[in-house]
Amino acid sequence: MLTLLCVVSLFCLAQGLSEPVYNVVEQLDVKVNMRDGVILSTDLCLPDSIGEFPVLLMRTPYGKNGERKSAYFFARHGYAVVIQDTRGRENSEGVFNAFQSEAFDGRLAKF
Repeated sequence: MLTLLCVVSLFCLAQGLSEPVYNVVEQLDVKVNMRDGVILSTDLCLPDSIGEFPVLLMRTPYGKNGERKSAYFFARHGYAVVIQDTRGRENSEGVFNAFQSEAFDGRLAKF
């Protein structure tokens, strides 16, 4: 019981230390051109502040809208979040071939 109480206390303490700092600005369905001309659909969740922020790039074949909650969490904590539908999925152009173009497209995703 004491262990559970310690874990819960640490969780509550961590929640207090990790309070959101920023409001979030969204840019939805931004079209990003790949080198071969394919256009990928991308959402951006950015801290509402001027400055440089670390970037989290999330690419998914399951639809970028499912990642919105986690994107907001990280953007409110000071990360610029980029969520992108992979080739041939949801609102992105191209042909979907699982794991075939991920490394290539990921390297080209510069914002």
